Amino acid sequence: MFFVYKVTLIGGNIIKKKIIFEKPKPLYLEIYEVLKKSISNGEFSPGDEFTETELSNQLEVSRTPIRDALRQLDRDGLIVTKSNGVSQVFNPTVYDVAEIYITRASLEAQAGAIVSNIITESFLTELNEIINKSRKAYEINDVNLITKYNTDFHMKIVNFSENQYLIKTMEAMYLQIMQARRSSLKRKEHRIRSLNEHKGIIEHFKNGNKKEIKQVLSSHIIKAGLRLVEQMGIPETPSPSILFLLSFKEKGNP
Repeated sequence: MFFVYKVTLIGGNIIKKKIIFEKPKPLYLEIYEVLKKSISNGEFSPGDEFTETELSNQLEVSRTPIRDALRQLDRDGLIVTKSNGVSQVFNPTVYDVAEIYITRASLEAQAGAIVSNIITESFLTELNEIINKSRKAYEINDVNLITKYNTDFHMKIVNFSENQYLIKTMEAMYLQIMQARRSSLKRKEHRIRSLNEHKGIIEHFKNGNKKEIKQVLSSHIIKAGLRLVEQMGIPETPSPSILFLLSFKEKGNP
C-alpha cells in the first residue's frame, strides 16, 4: 500500500487530501495464492505432480514467477520438489499423520480450555451453523465441502481463543491438516463419527463443562488420528508417535 497527496486550492487555502492506492502484488504471489487455493480445496490431490513448464503453459506466464511461487509452496510444506524438477503435492505418510494429529490434539485441547471460559451464544450458534452445513454436505457426499466445514469447526474454536501464538502455529499447519483430514473423511464411517463427536463437543461447551472440554477435544482428535493411521496401515517400524496413538487402542479408547 502507498499514498500520494492531492493538493487543491480552495478559497485561498491549500487543502491536502491523502489518496491511498493498493500496491499491485508481484505476479509470483498471485500465482502462489492460486496454487495454494487449488491445493486447499482439493483441485490438486495429495501426490499430484506438475512441472514449471506445465504450469507456465496452463497459466500463460513465464517460468520465473512460477518457479518463485513453487519455492514458496515448498517452504510452506505444501509441495515437495524432487531432484528432477517435478513438484508433488504434499501427500502425508502414516508417520506425518501421527505427528500432525498428536500436535493438533495438544494445541486444540488447550484452545478449547481457553474458550470454555468465554463462551457466548453467538459462538455456539456459529458452531451449530457449521454442523448444519456439514450435514448438508454429507447428504450430497461432497468430500471437499465436508473437509472444509470440518476444518471450519475446529478453526472456529482455535480462533475464538484469541491466543495468537496458538493460532499462528495452527495456521502454519493448516493445509497439511487439510490433506490428512480429507483422506480420513473419504470414509463414510469416519464422517458420521466425526459429526456426532462435534455435536458432543458443542454440548460440553453449552453446559459449561470446563474440566471435561480439554479431554473431550484431545480424545476426539487422537481417536481420529488413530482411525486414519489404521486405515493407512501400521508400518513394520512404527514411530514413537504411531506407538503413542496405538496405546489408546490398548487402553480401550479406539
